[in-house]
Amino acid sequence: METDYKRIFYEAIAWKECPEKGQNLKKTGLDLRKLEREFPYLLGSERKKIKKLQVYFTFLPEYAGKKIFKSSPKNWKMEYAQKLLNDAWEMAYTNLGCTEQILALPYESCEENMLAKLLASSPLMELPVELWAVGLYQARPFDSLCILLPEDAGRKETERLQELLEPYLPRMKRIIYKGQESKASSWLTDYLYEEFGIVMMGVQKLPSDMPVLDFGIQEWGSRKLSSSSGGGIKYEVHNLRKGKAKAVYISSAEILKFLDIAVKNGYNTKVN
Repeated sequence: METDYKRIFYEAIAWKECPEKGQNLKKTGLDLRKLEREFPYLLGSERKKIKKLQVYFTFLPEYAGKKIFKSSPKNWKMEYAQKLLNDAWEMAYTNLGCTEQILALPYESCEENMLAKLLASSPLMELPVELWAVGLYQARPFDSLCILLPEDAGRKETERLQELLEPYLPRMKRIIYKGQESKASSWLTDYLYEEFGIVMMGVQKLPSDMPVLDFGIQEWGSRKLSSSSGGGIKYEVHNLRKGKAKAVYISSAEILKFLDIAVKNGYNTKVN
């Protein structure tokens, strides 16, 4: 069976690190690496191809180097740091076939750091739907699902949601919705009932026995990320036990955490 690959490029900061001795990143550029692990996913109605996500990534050292005769390291100039990240993305796009650029979440404890501000000030880049699909795939097996949608969700969100849910709906027994009624929730209610005979119910509290798919948003600097509305329940997308019902919280913030852990801990190879 043919395999359909989606390639993404993840850029993050290697906090508290400097370039290796003798390495001049301004001349060589950042190292580009490929995560050897590939992530399968289901999306839409296509069944004739195996879908897998490939992750390429790079890390920019927090410091430009060590100062001679001084204990404090040398900081990057903002324009150099930005150029290194931009050049790395251009190479990933041109030479490696990556179609999506994803910037890491800045740690809140580093919010006064120049590079953290650089990440936080970057314009919002919508996570590719394939990453959401990987999150749902890793939450399997499940036959129930809770959905959160922002009140202003429109056609884009509903089309994305339909694409994500379509592979699982024939086997679903229960779907619940948390949030205010909206055009999107009305569309979802009608779609589920008319196409699959599923009656979607609204709830006030999040469940603890099924995955939660959260399209809600919150702000970090000028970047908007999905919010965790767990209400005291700890949800994780990266620590699952298959075969057991478990509350798995799937949001853009959790997806980015999962991606960060994967590239830091997974076996990888240099590609440039």
